[in-house]
Amino acid sequence: MKSPWQDMMSLAQKRGPQPCVTWHGGLGRIELSVTTYVNAVSKAGNFLIEGLMLDESSAVRVELGTHWQSSVWLGALMVSGIQVTDSTDADVTIGTKDWTAIWTQDPDKLVVVSRDPFGMPDRDLDERFINASAQVRMFGDYFSPSWPVESGDVALKSGDSTYTWEDLDGLTNREAERFDISDESRFGIQGLGTLEERIALQILLPLQHSCSTVLIDSDFNGDVRALVQDERMSQIIRLGA
Repeated sequence: MKSPWQDMMSLAQKRGPQPCVTWHGGLGRIELSVTTYVNAVSKAGNFLIEGLMLDESSAVRVELGTHWQSSVWLGALMVSGIQVTDSTDADVTIGTKDWTAIWTQDPDKLVVVSRDPFGMPDRDLDERFINASAQVRMFGDYFSPSWPVESGDVALKSGDSTYTWEDLDGLTNREAERFDISDESRFGIQGLGTLEERIALQILLPLQHSCSTVLIDSDFNGDVRALVQDERMSQIIRLGA
């Protein structure tokens, strides 16, 4: 079984300058090449392990909406070998500044990532919370996994469903068949979807099948039909929530 980090290294060698994640929101458009994406994931992965001191027993929730930062932080968890969950009892939740107003758990368990188009840190963030967008910049963009990924370990927990690292191939193939996604295709994603859908569409299909994604944020107010043509997408996948 190849690990997500091995898949990412293969993708970087094969498609380095080509688009990987493109984001459209109310404030504009951002495109990350494979090389830029891998660098961002590497910095985030180093922050997770060296900054937050997470390990292979940790479980992390990501609540960043349909934003390029979602792909970066979900990707960082995958390549680090850290379990991704949607459970409210996760060891850490990676959320936006809005979450600080409703957070009732230990402040150390909420890690705040800015949704600024260019990744600029939030201003006036309550100092009780970890400002990941500011701190991650201090970490290097060379990443090396700290532990091996064991095929039988849990990689993803969504609701009552549990997936091992070995199960992820089946999940990816199932979602590709469900949405008729072919290798090396470029498709749009509108709506948040389930955690399984986010992992398969935003992370695993690009890593394993050289796909490119266009994330259409909830505040995008442009012409979606024109966007399909402009971004040369094969389709837009509309998800719930």
